[in-house]
Amino acid sequence: EVQESGDKISANCALSEYLAANMLSGNAKIDLSRFPESADQEYLADAWMEAVYQNPLILGAKSASIAKNGKLLLVEYDTDTETMHKKQEAIRNEVESVIGEIITDDMSDVDKEFAINEYLCASAEYDMDALANAEENDFVTVDEEFSDSFTPYGILINKKGVCASYAGSL
Repeated sequence: EVQESGDKISANCALSEYLAANMLSGNAKIDLSRFPESADQEYLADAWMEAVYQNPLILGAKSASIAKNGKLLLVEYDTDTETMHKKQEAIRNEVESVIGEIITDDMSDVDKEFAINEYLCASAEYDMDALANAEENDFVTVDEEFSDSFTPYGILINKKGVCASYAGSL
């Protein structure tokens, strides 16, 4: 919910969190009627980007469009909801497994960061083919075979990804 104060930052966070929760569930139609501030398309775009970039388990959100006079956001995904949920579960399981292997109670936060970084660098490789494909498409889209290389699924499960995959895995 938007806070009573009407504070724009609080409202943006609320909208961003609402969008994230819906996209994590794979909802293709998101009701915006509780968020009158979403009528500002720039504001809505900022909330969309915040939701996507701060929630690496949002997988395959390709695009969004506005319908019903700004009261509905239509999200297009590059995968079906069942596949998305399976991939999210695989990521969660892998993270739990890796943390159990490399993190100990006596580690400082910095030690944990180094251990995670070291694990990712040692266990996965940079996907040069995915990068080349993104370059061919002017970084607007990638061919379906390279989609995972831009998400945590690429690095954690396929053991291959680009910078976005590494970043989302941290």
